[in-house]
Amino acid sequence: MKEFKFPWQHEFESDQSTDIESLLESSLHPVKPRSDYVRELKERLKRVTPRPKFVLPKKFQYVVLGIAGFVSGIVLLLTGIRVIVTLLATLGIIRQISREQHEEQMPGPSAAT
Repeated sequence: MKEFKFPWQHEFESDQSTDIESLLESSLHPVKPRSDYVRELKERLKRVTPRPKFVLPKKFQYVVLGIAGFVSGIVLLLTGIRVIVTLLATLGIIRQISREQHEEQMPGPSAAT
């Protein structure tokens, strides 16, 4: 029984590809379009393509981008500060817990009496 292969798994011989190329070259000839057709096509494309009715000026775009960048920078700065405060608080809690555990393990002077 023959093993199944997908079309892209078949290997073409160089003779086959050469035959196909020569067949295509002999049957297909380049065609130059008529100038009237090209002109009409350009006119139709100009009519079909909608023109933007309102375009923001470049200066306004730069102002908006500047404000957005400034606000993003402030948000990033505040987030960084919050992360640092959270880390310091977490380290303080861990340190306090370890200190309490250390004090529980070592008896104080009042426990000796």
